[in-house]
Amino acid sequence: MRSMVLGVLIATILSLGAVAGHHEAKVVIGEQHFGDGSTKPLYGGNQANVALWRDYIQAHNDRDFDSIAAMNAPNFKGVAADGEVIRGSEAHSAFLKAWIETHQTTWKVWWAIANDGENEDGEMEEWLATGTLVTTTNPDGTTVTAYETIDVFLENGTVRLLNVASQQMPE
Repeated sequence: MRSMVLGVLIATILSLGAVAGHHEAKVVIGEQHFGDGSTKPLYGGNQANVALWRDYIQAHNDRDFDSIAAMNAPNFKGVAADGEVIRGSEAHSAFLKAWIETHQTTWKVWWAIANDGENEDGEMEEWLATGTLVTTTNPDGTTVTAYETIDVFLENGTVRLLNVASQQMPE
């Protein structure tokens, strides 16, 4: 039931974003909070960014590290669930290759919400809030699925920042 309600909520939000197209329509879908206690609205974002995310995840499943690097911004940064910071596409490829070498890993997009908002300097930024299922087969043959929420900051149609939180799915 919970997943059905979540699915309806996500579909509604995504349809609002599709109608809005981009932040110019000013469809408010939430708010962001800043360190000084101030808030600013979040708007339905560009749905083309959701398609970019699907392509990005597919490139992971295809082990297409060149495509992943091409979709990363020159100043790419990833923050893994354990706090490890990966800077640059070369380091990102090395991180993924090492992970895949010891664990057969697949990714599946569960949901993605495009949103735009002004940062503290008043500049509009494009983000995705995503839910992804990550299945790994460990060297001992056990399979584990984790649910990852990944905040994605996009810049000029590329992935500039990935901020990953992860929890193991119950069996």
